[in-house]
Formats: sequence, structure tokens, C-alpha cells
Amino acid sequence: MKKWIDEKVEYLYSQIGRVPQKDFLFEPTKEFYETLERIDLIPSIDVVLDNIKRDKPPYVTFSAATESLAKHLGRDIPKIEFCPLKGASNGRNIAGQITIAGRSEKIEISSEFKEKELQLGRILAHEISHDFLYSEDIKLPNIEENERLTDLASLMLGFGKLVLNGMEERMGIQSLRLGYLSPADTAYAYVRINALYGVLEEKSLKNLTHNALKLVKPLIDERNVKEIRSVISKIRKKSSTVQSRLTRFKEVHSEIRAHQELINKNKGKLDIDSSDGVLFVKLNSYQFQHDSEAFSRQSEREMNEIRRTISAIEQSGMAVDQLNAIKRTLTLFDSRIDQLDTKSVESLDGLLEALYVQERYLNQGSRLIVDRFQELIREKEIEKALRLAGKADCRILTEMGVGYAQKNAPLAVKIFTRIIQLDPRAAGAYYNRGNVYRNFHYYDLAIKDYTNALEVDPMYTNAHINRGNAYSQLERYEEAIADYDSVLKLRSSYKAYVNRGNAFLHLNRILDAIEDFQTALKLDVVDMNNRARDDLSKAFSLLREKNGVVIYAKTRIKITLSNVLNLISRSRKIG
Repeated sequence: MKKWIDEKVEYLYSQIGRVPQKDFLFEPTKEFYETLERIDLIPSIDVVLDNIKRDKPPYVTFSAATESLAKHLGRDIPKIEFCPLKGASNGRNIAGQITIAGRSEKIEISSEFKEKELQLGRILAHEISHDFLYSEDIKLPNIEENERLTDLASLMLGFGKLVLNGMEERMGIQSLRLGYLSPADTAYAYVRINALYGVLEEKSLKNLTHNALKLVKPLIDERNVKEIRSVISKIRKKSSTVQSRLTRFKEVHSEIRAHQELINKNKGKLDIDSSDGVLFVKLNSYQFQHDSEAFSRQSEREMNEIRRTISAIEQSGMAVDQLNAIKRTLTLFDSRIDQLDTKSVESLDGLLEALYVQERYLNQGSRLIVDRFQELIREKEIEKALRLAGKADCRILTEMGVGYAQKNAPLAVKIFTRIIQLDPRAAGAYYNRGNVYRNFHYYDLAIKDYTNALEVDPMYTNAHINRGNAYSQLERYEEAIADYDSVLKLRSSYKAYVNRGNAFLHLNRILDAIEDFQTALKLDVVDMNNRARDDLSKAFSLLREKNGVVIYAKTRIKITLSNVLNLISRSRKIG
């Protein structure tokens, strides 16, 4: 039914748009219902005489009670009266009916609903909607479906609260349902249509009965949760873009400082245009340094606050009583991300423009810089050389970095970091720096660098293997296995099989581990360091310890037979 409702809501919206034009929802106040309750009830003679004296109708009629409904629609409605309506031929009781003969002439409502103001409001909404649809020539061929469409139209015309409040008439322990849509479907359509027209939650819940609230509130909460998740997703996407820009901002700022130091050292040798002098003064100033670092710190603080809050929201499970507060928080964060996005674009554009000017002058003195770089390398002034290095020097820097890495010297990290600054797509630099971090037991940093290397080069199998090893060191064995799987999809690898086998052992998947160690031995029958053999022996010991002698023996026999068959097959091929 929800699918039918969604389709027909779109259909009605395309046909009638928004009616009325101002306040969409009609508010059935306590006074409104009290008026419906008094229709056609003859008051005392004193009240009648007093009303006549005040030039008012002697008692409440439909025309007086339904004036507000006509005003809401901005159109006249047919004459309405109570009648002793009989049952329909299909056995369904008739609550109301409309007489149409070329035009809508009269709405009749069963006398049984006199003084039953909630049900009366619901019947009026349905019959008035019949009149509206008829005047707009909107109808469906099937009678039952057309009645459901009329129920839906009463919601589209803003009478949703009348419909929900009067859906059921209690009769002792039984209830008589009014209308052609079920209460649950009516509530779904009410929430769906209110969302279409942008009705605020507080307004949609106002003047609803307790039973109607019980139907509507959970659906609004469910819609709120979906909306919150959508906004969180949007904020995460925006945050990722801004974070990338902020990271680039730091890189360019660091590059500008290194370039400026170099330009200052070669000031007499570089022909700097006087019009650029102001820029170089600015780049050398304390204020430039202070402002850039302050922007970077403030931006990171804001990003961290947004990330922490969103994480807390997700972990809280988005409790119903918190939904409105969460929506307000996310609206604020969405605005802050937009502001930060604008600032980050402006700031990065300014830095890139300054970097472009610097590089024009650096290119003039590039030969001088290369000579000085080589000189510093020979003098073992590595850190000074790093500041002078250009992209063309990355090969030399890589050789130096690998040398220092083999000595476990921290300087290796600085060398590979400089290569990455010069060439952000240097997959090998990320990989080598990741190896250094892993040797120093900074496994999270190593994983991040291996991931960067794989983003640049998805076929970098060694990065997969070493990231898997780092995950294993952190006891994140499932993620480690995923990396080894990625390698084995690309090529057979002794290391991948042995390392995956050990990850399987830690997860108590002993038979999988044994299979991997066996495969590793087939790939490297020499097994110089006996690693696969030792691991296989350990796996069999664990199998025996955990599963007993019988399974252990069966597994050994099965594997031995498999090896014998492989040897026979190989010998036949040789023969």
C-alpha cells in the first residue's frame, strides 16, 4: 500500500499542486470540535432568543460550523445536512454521501454521527474532498480505489488532522473504523505529505488525539533518523573534501617556507621584479607565518569537533528524545563546514598563487640550487639538502632514504616525507616510509602510508603484504587476510601464503592455515629459512591439541596422499 500511496501522492500533487496556498494544515482546535458537537442541537429558549437578539443564528448549523473549512480551501462547499442514511448494497455502513448531478449539490451525513465531533470532522473532510476532486475532474475508474484516492486527497488538502483524529469510533470494547485507508496507511501518508510540503514536526503533531499521536510520532521519528543519516553522510563527504584541501594547504605552506628560505639565500643571484617585492616581504613576515598556522590549527580543531560529535551521535543510536537536538546540531555543523570550505578554498588559492610566483624565480636559479644540493649531500648536511631538493632529486633522495632505513635511522622518515612533498604521487616513498614506521612499531602510521601507496598504485602488491603485516601486528587479522587475499588475486606469493596462514592460526582456522603453509612450500620447495615448515609444524601441533588425535591423523594422511599424488603426476610429466 505504501507504494500505491507514494504513486498517488505524486499524481495528486501534479494535478492540484498546493491547496491552500498559505497555511497547509487545517488546525482542528477545541473550539472547532465543540462547534461540530452542537450542530442541529436546539438550545434552551433563552439562548435562542438571545441569539436572535444578537442577530445570530438561533442554533448551530452546518453552515456556521463549516465556515472555517471553506475558508481553509478558499472556495464554497456544497450544502450539508444530517440524514438517516441506510446501509449500502455491499454491506458497508454509509457515514456520508455527496449528491452530484452535473455539479455538487448536497452532502448528507448519517444522523448516527450527531454529537460525535471527531468522527464528524473526518466524514466532512472525506465528502468535501469528493467535491473538490469532482470539480477538478480527478477520478480513478475503480470505485474502491477512487474512495481511497479521496481519503488521500483529504490529506493533500490539509485536512490530515481531521482524518487522523476521527478514524475510529469506540463502541465499548469494539471500534468502528471510518474511511478507506487503514490507520497505519493514513499515518504514513500524513507524514509523507507533510514532508512534501515542508511542515515542521511541532506543527504536524499539534491538535492530534492521543491515538493519532501514537500512530504518527514513530513515523516522524523514523523519517527524522533517515534525514539525520542523510545529513551526516553529506557532512562526512564535505568534511573529506575540506580535509584534503587543508592537508594540501599545509603541504603548500611548508613548500613556500622552504622556497622562501632558498630565495633569501640566493637573493643576490636572482633577478626579483620590484612588483613582487611586496609579496616576498609578506612571505618572510611573522604575520604570514602566524596567520597561516592559526588558520590551520583552528580548521583542524573545528574538523575534529565535527568528527567527534558525529561519532557520538551515531554511537548514541539517535534516541527519539534527542532527534530535534541532533537535527539542530547537524544544521549548525553543515553551516560551519560550508564556511570552512569557502575559507579553505580562498586560503589555498592564495598560497598557490604565492607558490607560483616563487617557482618562477626558483627556476631562474635552479642550476645554482642543484649544485648546492649536491654539495650538501657530499658534506652530509642532509637536512639542509632536503630543503633545497627539487623533484628531479627524488631518485637520489630515495637511495639515501633506503640506506638510512636499513640503519633504522629516523632521518629516513624525513627523507621520504620530503620526496612526498615534492611528488605527492610517489607510491614508493609512501611504501618506504611505511616500512620505517613499521620498524619503529608505529603501525597506524605505517598502515596509512601503505594505503596512500595503494591509492596511487593499486597493483603495488608489496604494499598489500606489508599493510597486512601491520594489521597482524595490531591483531586485526581479518583486515590482514583481506590484504593477503588482494595479493593472491594478482599473483602467487610465498610471503602472502605464509603470512595469511599465520593470520588464520590466530583466528583458530587451523585447516585453512595448514593449506596455506602447504601451498607456500610448493612455491618455495627450498624454504631457506624453514619458515613455512616451522609454521606448518606449529599448525599440526595446534590441530592435535584442539581437535584430538583422530582429526589430526586424518588430516596428515589426507595431506600426505595429496603430496604423493602430486609427485606421481609431476614424474609422469617428466617421463
